Amino acid sequence: MNSDSADSRVLAVDIGGTKINVALVDADNTVRGMSTAATPSREDGAAVIRQVLRVARRVIDADPGTAPTHVGIGSAGVVSPDGRRITSATDAIRGWAGTELATEIEGALGIPCTVINDVHAHGLGELAGGAGRGHKSMLMVAVGTGIGGAIITDGHLIPGAHGVAGHIGQIRVTTTTPESCAGHTDTLENLAAGPGMTRFYAELGGRGVDNGHQLQAAARTDTLAADVITAAGSITGQTVASLVNALDPELVVIGGGVTRMGESWWGPLRGAYAETLMAPLRGTPLVAAELGDNAALVGAAHHARNTLTIR
Repeated sequence: MNSDSADSRVLAVDIGGTKINVALVDADNTVRGMSTAATPSREDGAAVIRQVLRVARRVIDADPGTAPTHVGIGSAGVVSPDGRRITSATDAIRGWAGTELATEIEGALGIPCTVINDVHAHGLGELAGGAGRGHKSMLMVAVGTGIGGAIITDGHLIPGAHGVAGHIGQIRVTTTTPESCAGHTDTLENLAAGPGMTRFYAELGGRGVDNGHQLQAAARTDTLAADVITAAGSITGQTVASLVNALDPELVVIGGGVTRMGESWWGPLRGAYAETLMAPLRGTPLVAAELGDNAALVGAAHHARNTLTIR
C-alpha cells in the first residue's frame, strides 16, 4: 500500500560489497546526514546487519527532526519478490544469501522495512530524482565491478518473477571490434565490467594492470589497453541497444564507476548504441546518471514509501 505523504521521511540504506551508506531521505528526495562505513564483507550476514544498525542509529541520533517512518534498503544480491530476504548472492559479501534482512532490521529498529536489489534502487532513484525525472519508462544500466540493470515501465520497477530482472551482465556477447579484441564470447560482465576488462586485457597478453584505473592509465601509451576499453564500450552499447529494441523504453540511463573512464569508453558505447538501434527507436536518448552515491538511497526510499504501510 502506498503510504507516501508530504512529511514522510525514510531511513535509506545502500549495502554494497565495499561500503554501506545510510541517510535520511525526505519526501522531496532530499538526502540528509549520509554516513558511510566499510562493509564487513569477509565476515557474514550477521556482521553486515550489525554494521548497518550501527550506522543507522548514528544517522537517526544525529538528526533531531522528524523520525523516519520507513526503512528502505538497496542491497547487493538477489532479493526475494516480497522484499524481505537475500535469496542469492556472490561472494562479494560472504554468507549473504539467506539473510532475513528486513526482519532483522525491523526487529532492531521497530520501523517497517523493505529491501530491493541495489541496482534496482539506483534505477528508481534516477527515475524519482535524477536523469529519469518526468519519464514513465526507463532502462537503467550500471557498469562498475559488475553490470546490472533496472527495467521500469509505467513508473514501476519490473523485478521479475524471481527478483532477478535486469541482470544485463549475464547476457552472452561476442566482441567484434577492434580487431585485436574481436571474436571473444563470454558474458557482458566478464568482458566489459571493470574487473572483466582487466582480465580480458591479461588474456590478450597485457601485463602490469590490476584494476580499471591502471587500465585507463595504460591506455595513454598502450594500444592494447586502449582497444580493450573500446571493445568494452562497444559491446556494452550493442547490448544496451538490443535491450532497447526489445523493451522500447523512453530513456536509457547509464551509471557506475566505469562511466568515469571518459570519452574513450563513452564514444564507442554511443557509436555502437546508435548503429544497433532499430530505425523507429533511434531517437531514444542515452544519458549519464546524475545522482551518484545518492541514487540507491533515493530509490530505496521511493520504493519503501510506495510499498510499505506505516505500522
